[in-house]
Amino acid sequence: MKSKMFLTVAAGMLLLVASAFSQARKKVAVVTFYCDKWIDMTDLGSGTASMVSSMGTLTEDPDFDLKPVLTKFHDVFFNEYAKSFPFDLIPESEVISDPAYMAYESKWGETEDKDRNKLMQRYEVVPGYKPLTEVWGKDENKNEMRMLELFGDRVDGVMFVYLDFSFTPKVAIGGMGTCGVKGFCRMKLWDKEGKKVFAVNEFANSKKTVGMVAGIPTISTREILPMCNDASDQVIEDLRKRIGKICEKVDKKF
Repeated sequence: MKSKMFLTVAAGMLLLVASAFSQARKKVAVVTFYCDKWIDMTDLGSGTASMVSSMGTLTEDPDFDLKPVLTKFHDVFFNEYAKSFPFDLIPESEVISDPAYMAYESKWGETEDKDRNKLMQRYEVVPGYKPLTEVWGKDENKNEMRMLELFGDRVDGVMFVYLDFSFTPKVAIGGMGTCGVKGFCRMKLWDKEGKKVFAVNEFANSKKTVGMVAGIPTISTREILPMCNDASDQVIEDLRKRIGKICEKVDKKF
């Protein structure tokens, strides 16, 4: 009889511990998930008008379609990376269907990136999400703080996730040479006080390259799109190997 009582009490205690543990897990809202189509040229040391014009043309080219790249990254993030997080993500549907979120307009203008015929359209978003950029400084209107206010007591933090790219020189001799594309995965988490808990800036270079003349790369969809795909795939694979260790550090801060 005593042994049965002991087992019953022990089972009850285990259930209480398990319940307390599950309740202790914090909740986070992923509030933006996008890919920036503008390829940064800083590392080439070139910011000429012709280069900017070429990038603008590439960004607006309907054939420069980064949706498959973004979709793959999105699926890996939620189906693989998220399993390593020491916190729970609230359902995407809860985020993107929230009336206040749907009506939100950033002070910085990126949420107005809707008309594909406008100049310099640059953000490819997962359907339903808004492109939100991180804002440095203490401005009370910065997106991070507004999102924390918007989701209030429903979450313990908000997360920005996005991809972007840059040109990276490979060989350069007398203005001639080659360059590749470097892909970046950005994951950033802020707690309820607006303090950054962690920032992941994983990057990898494409294996393919294009030629450069006078420091300006050959810019065409046929050449650049495969390089973006390649760089993104490399980033995804590299992050698969590191996400566990990254999350161990997050657990101590959040």
